[in-house]
Amino acid sequence: LTNAGAVSVFKALSATEDILIAEQCVSGIAMLSSHPMSRVQIVEQHADAIIFDSYKEGAGEQCGWPSDEMEFGAVLTLYNLSWHEETRRVVMSRGAVKAITQLLHSDDDETRRIALQSLHNLAIDPENIPLLMGSKDTADVLDPLRYLACEMAVCTHFKPDSFALQ
Repeated sequence: LTNAGAVSVFKALSATEDILIAEQCVSGIAMLSSHPMSRVQIVEQHADAIIFDSYKEGAGEQCGWPSDEMEFGAVLTLYNLSWHEETRRVVMSRGAVKAITQLLHSDDDETRRIALQSLHNLAIDPENIPLLMGSKDTADVLDPLRYLACEMAVCTHFKPDSFALQ
């Protein structure tokens, strides 16, 4: 699918105002992001922009997105792109921390868990550590982490496992 141009098709279609089409594009990009060659193309063609754009302040509020489906597709894509060494720094520079921070506030346990793993992936690269700790979004990252590790474990059934606490 990558060789046939699926990344560019999803990117082009994602520009629509139609929430159903945008959901399908995010899901398609998420599926493609599980393949190394596709990850590089997603980043090179800026197809990851739909994810970062949907988590900019005020984005999509009028039409109710990102939806649960888009949220899950976004977190899977961010996880895969943050895991892959060739794409990790690029997504970090494009706003992965802001998107992941917002995904940490999700109502879905699995989305929060994958978002935590994505932050872990970004932190694996020593060059990203100062960016994580020195960015204006640092408080936005640390507050949800504290919430997930402390208050949420007390008031809900969510219990962070040892991997999540790394």
